[in-house]
Amino acid sequence: TGWGRSHHDPIFTSNAAPHQTSAHSRLQMYYTDETERLVEQLYQEDYRHPLFNFTIANKLNLTDVPATRHAQSIKGIEQTHESDVGATTSTATATTKASTKPLYVKQSDYIYRRGLVDGAPIVLEEFKLIFFTTPEVGSTTFKKLFRRMMGLSDWHKRSRELPHDPTVNGLRYLWDMSKERAARILSSEDWTKAIFVRDPKELLLSAFLSRTPHTTTEHVLRDQCCPLE
Repeated sequence: TGWGRSHHDPIFTSNAAPHQTSAHSRLQMYYTDETERLVEQLYQEDYRHPLFNFTIANKLNLTDVPATRHAQSIKGIEQTHESDVGATTSTATATTKASTKPLYVKQSDYIYRRGLVDGAPIVLEEFKLIFFTTPEVGSTTFKKLFRRMMGLSDWHKRSRELPHDPTVNGLRYLWDMSKERAARILSSEDWTKAIFVRDPKELLLSAFLSRTPHTTTEHVLRDQCCPLE
């Protein structure tokens, strides 16, 4: 998740393990004030980036956020095309290339790997839905919902394995399809691709509270994080 010296270490696990070793100390070590500001900035940029075309369910006040470097880069590229080639020609060519460029799914792609609890998206073919679950963002409830939509009688059951373990939960994942089939449905306009995101600070706190022993969380929150609250 981008933590640690080489930015490859997870601060919290995304499987059924109780908590990551020394998670509380990693939190204090890596999530500094500077990191918090950077995370907020990157999230704001993603929300405003035209490439993602986000529809934000709860209205966020983004009016005071300055133009992002992504938007500035895109504008600069457009201006370069207009001056060098001509706006009409370059735009048409770019559109054609973008629409005809095939999408390939590789065995090594994160969303195609087997065994990851929240790696590959869940596929509901009857509803033409591809849903990417995210830890601490309602993933348990969504998986229960999808199990119910598939007609599984024990959809409401919750245990160490259910509803998360892909080997027993009865859900179908992207890896259950061939790479060619996966590429087709991912690029098809007939299929809905969805993911829910959450404020990074809320997500981090939720993960910390659910995966760290109670005595540790109480100590960190009371004595170090929020001593006056």
